[in-house]
Amino acid sequence: MKWFLLYFLAVGVVALELPPDFPKCKRSDPKLNDCMKTAIEGALKLMEKGLPEFKVEPIQPITVPSLTIGQGKGPVQVVQNYENFKIYNLPSAKVADLSSRLSDSEFKMNITFLFKEVYLASQYKLNGKILLLPIVGEGDCTIKLMNAKVPMEMVGRFFEKKGVKYAEISDIKVHLGGDKVEFDFKNLFNGDPRLGPEMNRILNENWKEIFDDVKYAYDEAFGAIFKNIVNLIVRKVPYDELLPIIILFLPKRPKKINSNLKTFSIIASFKKQETPNFLKCKRSDPKINDCLKPAVGRAIHIMAEGMPDFKIEPIQPIRVPSLKIEGSVTQSYEDFQIFNVPSAKITHLDSSITDDEFNLNLTVFLKDIHIAARYKLQGQILLLPIVGEGNCTTDLRNAKVSLALSGVPTEKTGRKNVEIRSLKVNLDPEKVEFDFENLFNGDTQLGPQMNRIMNENSREIFNDVRHGYEEALGAVFKNIANLIFKRIPYDELVPL
Repeated sequence: MKWFLLYFLAVGVVALELPPDFPKCKRSDPKLNDCMKTAIEGALKLMEKGLPEFKVEPIQPITVPSLTIGQGKGPVQVVQNYENFKIYNLPSAKVADLSSRLSDSEFKMNITFLFKEVYLASQYKLNGKILLLPIVGEGDCTIKLMNAKVPMEMVGRFFEKKGVKYAEISDIKVHLGGDKVEFDFKNLFNGDPRLGPEMNRILNENWKEIFDDVKYAYDEAFGAIFKNIVNLIVRKVPYDELLPIIILFLPKRPKKINSNLKTFSIIASFKKQETPNFLKCKRSDPKINDCLKPAVGRAIHIMAEGMPDFKIEPIQPIRVPSLKIEGSVTQSYEDFQIFNVPSAKITHLDSSITDDEFNLNLTVFLKDIHIAARYKLQGQILLLPIVGEGNCTTDLRNAKVSLALSGVPTEKTGRKNVEIRSLKVNLDPEKVEFDFENLFNGDTQLGPQMNRIMNENSREIFNDVRHGYEEALGAVFKNIANLIFKRIPYDELVPL
């Protein structure tokens, strides 16, 4: 199953910081728009290999699991179904033109991108008519937009969460165009060696008429894809911290924000903050592991009520505003809360902490990980139909939880801090209990019966989605750790 974490961490547990190597522009620059052109091109290249902390997958290529393009109103009378739809060459974009405008409640930006070639590759399935000719087939295909000119209109707005201001993109409109479009559909007409090549020839000779008839659907699809990618970043960084970076894309902001720039400069330069009342362990201590066990346990208890100075909200409970699981059943959750993490007992810990590496493996035991949320389900579980929405709980009883942290000490502005690059979680509960209220619209027989079936087969059901819980917890804990480690010098956190 593929997990989609919606708004995850952006407005929930912790806030993130943009990578330090994102290009910057001064808002007082009279040639700000020229600077932004270069900055956006640089940002696209940085995103080529992805931004793991922001859940942004590599954009070379962008991969869309499935895409359906409806039939047009003219010559294209066929529904186009694509799987594993890949979009190549976005990092090579050149910004030909850019203008922007900012108000108190939204920002607008118009950009025109130029591509030598936008290359699309996918598996397809077609059955219908094009230019009144029948077309049928399934297999691999490619579509090339040559010398593509792609205007884009971006509209944003601001929102507040717990007194902190964030930005989000509310709409992106894309207009695809090119000097030429080239189609190549393999295996048309079940691989007929005459009809297949002939149909491809007809498609390419009439490319403009065919593409123009369905272009609006591609425009909508690309707009939705780009909007999702941008929001994965901007929704996760508080606006007043994002501003010196987002100013890459904005005109001058009103003077009243100047006081907030001080806040950003403190964070960006990693100004020293008071170390929490953590137990300290010396990395030269041969018995450092024995010291770290109670130290990590104490840190978890301190974080139970949150650490405002470090922008860490209470972890009792951990809150994820929204998440969604796609599979045989679509599972949508709101106000997803994870309880009892502070009650963890550390049963095992080993480490490798030196001047050059920071690796920590620990196993904790929790008597009960209690999860509560509002849910919406529709699909099948164990081949049985299931539908409903309401409150639900999931309890992981006697859970053994393994965590593997891997980080490196990095030096910035003459000071060494630890950066956690990877944090993997493994959940191994002895028992799982589900309770979904209001299944089948509150049917008094079907609802309890489905809960009984789920609990009798809870291990099988949980194992099918366990990796999603593990990814979610890993992302939470990694960002919490980095919020602390980035603000406390390494030699203070783990002295020599």
